[in-house]
Amino acid sequence: AAAGATLVFGGGSAGAFGAIYALDRVARAFAHANVTVRGAPIGGFPPPVVWYTGREHHVPKEDARPAHLAQLVAMWNAAPALPERCVHDKGARDAYLCVLPTEAAPYVRTPMMVVQALTDWVVTVAFEGVPGSVERISAIAEATAFMTAYARNSSRALRTAVPPQSGYFAPSCIMHTEFADVPRISGTNAIDAVYSMVSAGVQQQQQQQ
Repeated sequence: AAAGATLVFGGGSAGAFGAIYALDRVARAFAHANVTVRGAPIGGFPPPVVWYTGREHHVPKEDARPAHLAQLVAMWNAAPALPERCVHDKGARDAYLCVLPTEAAPYVRTPMMVVQALTDWVVTVAFEGVPGSVERISAIAEATAFMTAYARNSSRALRTAVPPQSGYFAPSCIMHTEFADVPRISGTNAIDAVYSMVSAGVQQQQQQQ
C-alpha cells in the first residue's frame, strides 16, 4: 500500500474472526509506511454458542460451545494468534476464551466496523441446531423463542463488546454474510457504513435497527 493510503482489512464468517484477531497486528505492520488500517469483519461476531434443544432440533456436526473451545485452541496451538492483551489478561487457563469475538474485540485498538445480522442463519442452524428453514422455525414456538433470545443476545454483545472507537451495522435480519445494497438501516447499507467509518476517520458509529 502506498504511503497515505487506507487499507480496509476484513473477512467473512470464520474469516471475520481472524480479521478481529489480526487487525492490530496488521495495523502495526503498516504503521511505518504511514498507511491507515481499518477493520471490516462481516458475519463473524455471534454471541457465544448455545445449543437449541427444543422440537425438531439436530445435533450440530461441530461443537463450538465455549466449554469445548479450550480443547480446540490447545489442539491448534491457536493462542499466539489471538489478541495478545486478551491472552495476557485471561491467563493460561482461560486464554482460550479470546477465540470468542465478544471476548477478543474489547482488546482491539484499531477502529473497525462490525457487520453482523442480529440473527445469524449459519450460526443458529449449523452450530446451534435450530431447524433449517424459516417456515419450520416460525411454526415451532420453542424455535421462535430461541431465535428471539439469540437476537437479544447478539444485540447485547454488540453494545457491550464492540470497543468505543469502533462501530457496528446490525440489521434485524436472518442472514449470514450476504450484505450488499440491502439490507439497509435508515437508508444506509453495510457498504456505506464501512465507507463512512473509513472516510470519517476515528469516530464511533453505531447503527442498529
